[in-house]
Amino acid sequence: MKKLKLLFIVVVASLCFNSCSDCTDETDTRAITPFDVPTPQEFEQIQTDVFDGMIQLVQVDVTNGFNYVAASGVTISISPNCLQINGLPVTGIVDLEIAEFYDKGEMLISNTTTVGNIPGAGRDLLISGGAFFIRVSQNGVFASLACSGFISVPTGITGGNDPDMLPFSGSVNAAGNLEWTQINGEVNIDIDTYYTQFPEFGWFNIDRFLNDPRPTTAVQVAVPQEFNSENTRVYLALQGEPNSLAYLYGELPIGLEVHIIFLSESNGDFRYAVETLTLEQDQLVIFTRQQTEVVTAAVLKDRINALP
Repeated sequence: MKKLKLLFIVVVASLCFNSCSDCTDETDTRAITPFDVPTPQEFEQIQTDVFDGMIQLVQVDVTNGFNYVAASGVTISISPNCLQINGLPVTGIVDLEIAEFYDKGEMLISNTTTVGNIPGAGRDLLISGGAFFIRVSQNGVFASLACSGFISVPTGITGGNDPDMLPFSGSVNAAGNLEWTQINGEVNIDIDTYYTQFPEFGWFNIDRFLNDPRPTTAVQVAVPQEFNSENTRVYLALQGEPNSLAYLYGELPIGLEVHIIFLSESNGDFRYAVETLTLEQDQLVIFTRQQTEVVTAAVLKDRINALP
């Protein structure tokens, strides 16, 4: 195996990149096919394009409030006089944008991760009942909520009723990772539908924490020398759990059965590789360029969703 120059290193709750000039192994004598190293902008753009393509744009009349029902069966409801722009009530026609994320495949290609903040206790993986990006604008000016909006989500989309689900709001951190914070409120279940409220536009999620009690360990992920923290991301998906995807956020439970996913860009498509394993103490995962494959977004989504 050729010498690896960079490491993704998870230490407690941070993702670090260290030189690995002292990491030596037997030399890989296979020919290395030349290729164009993706720029940070190219990698960022391919995931941004996927996300933008998932946004549903509809026009609705909000004079008397509205109920919008998506093709998935998700309903978004805003009461009359709840919408404001610059402190003034909004009436008439507005643009409603909504993007929905349920499975790890679409989460991966759009960089929509499910990692939650635990107050005073770091982060934990979230299991999702549906993640949403919602916003409203009129004549190009974004509106805000003067009172909470309502959302209902069929539980069958994510495998059925889960009574432990809670509401979360999301934000993108300085590293470009989406993470979630639990907010006040409840998620109620009526037969086969989640019902809850969202206090503001932007990112909203119905989730529960993984809450795995086992001892944890740091995980090191080594990537080929052509890749770095700017043109590559590494994700973690749980084996047997279709509605969750994490960036590497901190120490992880020993014995957790996972898929570690390397992701980058190549000439407008995705370059990826997957290592499936059970986490051990001081886990090290090594990716070589020879094991990566270049595929379209649609193919990658299907392959990730097909992981056991």
